[in-house]
This record gives sequence, C-alpha cells and structure tokens, in this order.
Amino acid sequence: MALVVLGMLVTLLVPMLVRVDEPDLTLLRGADYPGMILMAPWGDSTAGQAAGLKKLWLLTYREAQVQAFADAYLAIALCFAVSVVPVPLMHKVAQSSCAIKLTLADFSGRR
Repeated sequence: MALVVLGMLVTLLVPMLVRVDEPDLTLLRGADYPGMILMAPWGDSTAGQAAGLKKLWLLTYREAQVQAFADAYLAIALCFAVSVVPVPLMHKVAQSSCAIKLTLADFSGRR
C-alpha cells in the first residue's frame, strides 16, 4: 500500500517539478519517411525485437562484468588492508648469538 501511495505522489509531483523542453520539430525533416512507409506493411517486427533484446543482453553482460571486476578489486583491497593493519604492531626480530655474519667476499669465490 505504501508503494502505491509513493507512486501516486511521484506521478503527481513529476509533471509539476520537471521541466520538459519543447520538441525540436526540425528533426522531422531528416527522417526517412518513404522507408518507414514501405517497412510498415512488410517489415519484420520480430527482427527488430531480437536486435533490441540482443543489445540489451550485451549491455547487461558488460555491466555484470564491470561489477564482477569491481567486486574482485574490492576483495583484493580488503585483503591488503587487513594485511597492513598489524604492521605497526610487529617488532624487529632480535639477532641471535649464533648468527653467522656473511660478507660479499664469502660469495666471490676467492680465498
């Protein structure tokens, strides 16, 4: 019931608040009237519907891919943030007394 009231409210307020421009009648000069008249009796309306549905499906598929990548990047960012939070709490590992000190001369092969 609340949605019906909201719909009625929107229906009443939109014409009062939204300014609709006057139509541009000069656009009617460039229309293909012979093509429209010839297509009306022999045109295939199902082909137009199929083309429209294909376009709609492609747009929907593209938007779904964008959302999927956005979700993946959000998950990656969340993992990065969770891994960065404990960094200030970490402390340096103390050097043990039995550590071996290696220098570059140890790896040069000369003795």
